[in-house]
Amino acid sequence: MKPIGKRRLFLEIFAAACAVFLPLGAHAHHAMGGALPATAFEGFVSGLAHPVIGLDHFLFVVALGVACHLLGQRIPSIAAFLVAALAGTLFHVQPATLPH
Repeated sequence: MKPIGKRRLFLEIFAAACAVFLPLGAHAHHAMGGALPATAFEGFVSGLAHPVIGLDHFLFVVALGVACHLLGQRIPSIAAFLVAALAGTLFHVQPATLPH
């Protein structure tokens, strides 16, 4: 097993500390005045606007980029994210409810 470098160990500890000590609630909001997009174009614009309209969304996009860079699996990681986002969107527009 290869030893972990000091810098990487620091980054991992820092990320874990941020996750534990700085919990922020995620808020579902859309660029269309808080309403769900009604057309594909509105959905596209809402998706593009998400990193800009909320700090939680922006930090998630940054975290995804950092994770992809550190893991070295850039294309598969981003593809998995996009598939999961699409699945979540399709589930969201269905009349289904999940318990907390």
